[in-house]
Amino acid sequence: MLSLLLLFACGDSDTDADTDTGAAHTDGGTSTDGGSGTGDGGTDGDGGTGDGGTGDGGSTAPEPSCADLADVDLRVPEDHATLAEAVAAAADGSTICLAPGTWSEQISLYERQLRIVGAGAPGDTVLDGSGTGRVLKLRDSSLELQGLTIRGGVAELGGGIYASDSQLLLTDVELSDNRAQPDDPGKTGLVSLGGGAIYSTGGRVELVEVGFFDNAMDCGSVAECGGVGGALYVGGDATLWGVQILDTQVRTFTGSYGSAAKLADGAVEVDHLTIAGTGHEGAGYAWAVLSLYRTSSARVHQADIVGNRIAVDQVYAGALSVVNTSLDLQGSHLAFNELIGSESSQGEAIALDWVQSPVLAWNNIHDNGPSPFAGMDDPIGSDGNIDADPLFVDRTASSARSWDLRLDPASPSKDAGDPALLDTDGSRRDIGAFGGR
Repeated sequence: MLSLLLLFACGDSDTDADTDTGAAHTDGGTSTDGGSGTGDGGTDGDGGTGDGGTGDGGSTAPEPSCADLADVDLRVPEDHATLAEAVAAAADGSTICLAPGTWSEQISLYERQLRIVGAGAPGDTVLDGSGTGRVLKLRDSSLELQGLTIRGGVAELGGGIYASDSQLLLTDVELSDNRAQPDDPGKTGLVSLGGGAIYSTGGRVELVEVGFFDNAMDCGSVAECGGVGGALYVGGDATLWGVQILDTQVRTFTGSYGSAAKLADGAVEVDHLTIAGTGHEGAGYAWAVLSLYRTSSARVHQADIVGNRIAVDQVYAGALSVVNTSLDLQGSHLAFNELIGSESSQGEAIALDWVQSPVLAWNNIHDNGPSPFAGMDDPIGSDGNIDADPLFVDRTASSARSWDLRLDPASPSKDAGDPALLDTDGSRRDIGAFGGR
C-alpha cells in the first residue's frame, strides 16, 4: 500500500506526443475538409434559421458570434479554419474566439500563453475529443478558457485537460463525459489513472463557475489499476469558486484517493463547491470523495458534499479526507454520503490525519454513517456545528444534475451559518453552497 501511496502522491508523467490533430464540424452549419464550420446557422426547415433565427412565428435573440466579443485577436473559422491553425498562428498573449458549434480537435501547447473563448454560453461552443484522445494538453504554458464545453476526452491522465507546470484559468466552462482509463485494455503491471476531466501537476489551477458533469475514472478490466481524483486532480495551488462536480463514476481495483477530486501539494481555497452523485465501485481501498493531501493550507467554505457513494473493500474516509495539512471548514453540508466497505470503514463524514488545530464552524454534518469522524473530536454542538436533515428542495432524481440542493424554507440550515456574514437578502448566512449567493 505504501508504494501505491507514493506513486499517487508524487505525480505521474505523461508521454503523449505533442501533436495537434482534428477537424472541426458544427451541427446544422457548413464544414470543409479544412475543418471550418458555422454552428447552428443553417436552415432548419421549420420556418426559421437554426437556433439563431426565428421559428414558429416568434422571434429569438441573434445567434452569438465572435463578432460580438471585444478584444479578440483571431476568430475561428473567420480567420482560421480550425483552432489548431489559429493556435499555430497566434502570438503569445492573444485571444482566440471559437464560433458556436462542435469542434473535434486535440490541441497541445508548449511554452505558450493564450486565451480561448467561446461565443455564447458554454453549451454553444464545444471542444470534443470524440473519445479518441485528450482534448487539451499544456506544458510550461498559461491558458485561459471561457464560455466553452470540453467533452469526450480520453487519456490515462486528464482525459479533458492535462497540464504540467502550467497556469490554467477556467471561467464559465463545462467539462462533461471525459474519462481517465488505461490506454490499453490489456495492459499489465501497475496502472495509475488520474483526473477524468482535469489532471494538473506542478502549476496553478483557478476554476470559476465551472461544471464537471458525468466524467469518469475507470480501470475497466485492468486488475492492477488505481487512481487519484475521479474528475479533478490538482497537484499545486488550487482556487475553486462556484464549482460543481456531479455524477462522477469511478471503478478501481487497487487504491484511490479522491473519488471526485484530489487537491494536493499547494494552497487550496474553495468556496461554493458542490460534489454530489459520485459513484465509486470496485476493490482495494478508497480515501474519500474529496481528498486534501499535503497542502500548505486548506480552506473550504460554503460547500455541499452530498449524496455520494463509495463501495470498495476498504474505505478509509467518506466525504472528506485531510492528510498532513491544515483545515478550515465552515458553512458546509456533509450529508447523506454512503460508505460500503467489506473490511473496514471510518470517518464517514471527515477523517483527519496529521492535522493540527482544525477549524470547523457553522457546518451541518448529517447522516453519513455510524462513525462519522476519525482522527478528531466530534464537533457537533460546538462552534455552530449541527446534525440535522438539511431539507434540500429535491434529491429524488437518479442524476445529481437534476437535484435541487437549495434549502426548503423550514431547513435548519437556513440562517445557521456564520452570524457575521449575510446572504444577498440581508439575512444571516445560510449553510451550504447557495449561502451568500
